[in-house]
Amino acid sequence: MVWRETGIMDERLRFVVDCLAGEETMSEICAAYGISRKIGYKWLGRYRALGPEGLRDLPRAPLNHGRATALDLVERIVAAKETHPLWGPKKIVARLKRTAPELRWPSASTAGAILARHGLV
Repeated sequence: MVWRETGIMDERLRFVVDCLAGEETMSEICAAYGISRKIGYKWLGRYRALGPEGLRDLPRAPLNHGRATALDLVERIVAAKETHPLWGPKKIVARLKRTAPELRWPSASTAGAILARHGLV
């Protein structure tokens, strides 16, 4: 007996084909594939909206981070480091706080992480 190996995309496509054939109910098809009806309707909806590409797994990472440092603050931190290459993140944040105290500046450790991301450490 030969075991047939299938991938996730193949199984999802077979599921959609079975659903579109209309020979069985959604409950029966989902039970045969071992998934919930909620997942079944999700895959069917994605297939109808995007075609076979809709059956791929979507990235789970958020598109934007709610607590990310504002881009203008990042640019000012990077510019200060490029102007004064010997300054560390602690001194940069202290100087920037003095020049613009109305802004909410990140901590020195966050500034250090920003500089590391830009290759300025």
